[in-house]
Amino acid sequence: MRSMIKGCMAIIAFTMGCGASQGVSDQDRKERQDLAFDVSGQYVEDAAAGTPSALTVTNEVGVHDIAATFELRGGLSATDRTTLKAAVRRDDPSLSDADVDNTVGQIEASLATLQLGVGPTFTERGGENICLDHTGDLAEIAMRHSLGDVARTANGTYDATVSLYLTGHRSSNQLDYETTPYTDQDGKGQNGGKGVLLTVTRTPAASTSSSGQTTVTVVSEQALKIGKLVKY
Repeated sequence: MRSMIKGCMAIIAFTMGCGASQGVSDQDRKERQDLAFDVSGQYVEDAAAGTPSALTVTNEVGVHDIAATFELRGGLSATDRTTLKAAVRRDDPSLSDADVDNTVGQIEASLATLQLGVGPTFTERGGENICLDHTGDLAEIAMRHSLGDVARTANGTYDATVSLYLTGHRSSNQLDYETTPYTDQDGKGQNGGKGVLLTVTRTPAASTSSSGQTTVTVVSEQALKIGKLVKY
C-alpha cells in the first residue's frame, strides 16, 4: 500500500511539474514584446466589403501594449442584425416582435463606439500586440471589451462582449483577419478564427428564473461583417 501511495504521489508530482512548465516563459514574453512593431494610427474599413467602421489605435506603455477606439459607424449589417434577432428570439420565445427589435436595437447602439484594450490586458500573453514569428514581420493583435446591461426586457438583462482579433504586417498598412501559422490561442476566437466577434448573454430576471440568476448565452462569438482595416 505504501509503495502504491508513493507511486501515486510521484505521478501527481510529475503531472503538476508538467503543468507548471507550460505557458509563456519570461524570455518568450520579452521576445514577443521586443519584436512587436508600431501599429498605432487611424484605420478605416475597406469600403469594398462589410459595414462602415473605423479603428484608432494608440500605444500605452509600449508598442506591445495598445488601446483602441472602435467605431461601428454604420451599425450592424443587415445579415448580422438578422442573425442577432434570430438568436434573441430563440433564447426567449416569449418576446414580441417589437421586444426583439428593441433589444437588438439597444445592443447595436451599445456597439457604436467601443474602448478596447485600455490598461493592462493579455499580460500573460505579452500584451495586445505581439510578434510570435521570431522575426517581427507579423503582429498578432487581441483586444476585448465587455459591456454590462446593454438591453433589458421583462425577462432579463443583456450583456455584450466584443473581441477584436487582427493580423498586422510590417510591410503593409492594413490590419486583416487572417490567422497565421503563429497565431496563439489568445489571439483568436474559440472557433479558431479572427475578426470582430460579438458575444451576448442574458441574466434572467429573478421573477422568471426558477433556479436563480443563471446567465445564459444568447450568441457566442458572432463574427460581424467588417472588412479589413486600412491605415490612412
